[in-house]
Amino acid sequence: MILEACCQSVQSCLNAQKGGAWRVELCSALELGGLSPSSSTIQLSRSYITLPIMVLVRPRTGDFVYDRIEIATIKREIENCKIMGIEGVVIGLLDSDGEVPYQYLKDLVKAAHPMEVTFHRAFDVCSDPIQAVETIIEAGCSRILTSGQKPKAIDGIDLIAHLNDTYGEDIAFMVGSGVNASNIPQFAAVGITEFHMSGSTTIDRGIQSDILEMSYTETDIDAIKEAKELIRSLRSGKG
Repeated sequence: MILEACCQSVQSCLNAQKGGAWRVELCSALELGGLSPSSSTIQLSRSYITLPIMVLVRPRTGDFVYDRIEIATIKREIENCKIMGIEGVVIGLLDSDGEVPYQYLKDLVKAAHPMEVTFHRAFDVCSDPIQAVETIIEAGCSRILTSGQKPKAIDGIDLIAHLNDTYGEDIAFMVGSGVNASNIPQFAAVGITEFHMSGSTTIDRGIQSDILEMSYTETDIDAIKEAKELIRSLRSGKG
């Protein structure tokens, strides 16, 4: 079983490592659903932690229907991650009908090789999850991050379980959105072995402003540690 911590800063990566995460997804702007992190954040994170790093490559907010320039931007970001020694990237794209565009995805997976590729929660807004899974597998992705097409993964557990039962030998399904120590056992019970969580806490230094938001979030060491210990107990049969 794998615990992946979703981190949007170098400090959060350090916290995730200290808490015992097995892997990190590095991004920025979680409040916007996650965007690509800066190259300096990627480089410093790679220098400071020993955990495998998956970098989110998402060039903008909004839908996942990208034009050719945006596809080229994603491809360039993937190539940069490879140069920086990153273990994998997290991408996702759809066409205007809500289907996964096979050729574009296959080309991006090829550009990423030998890095792993996770297909992110664009999957949760696709028009046909069965068709999407088959396309994603055919394109060569390693895993799908999903909440089962619901806002919170626990509410999509039936679809997640069905997809894992049907396609789990061909691709990994990693649950994300609202995942924490309290519900990990429920996902494990239906065969899920990869768990994605931010485990974030709000940092508020008491600086007041009527113009800008002064607080921010950071990965919480204790939240990651709690989930890690629970997963270890499940792995040992004690959970």
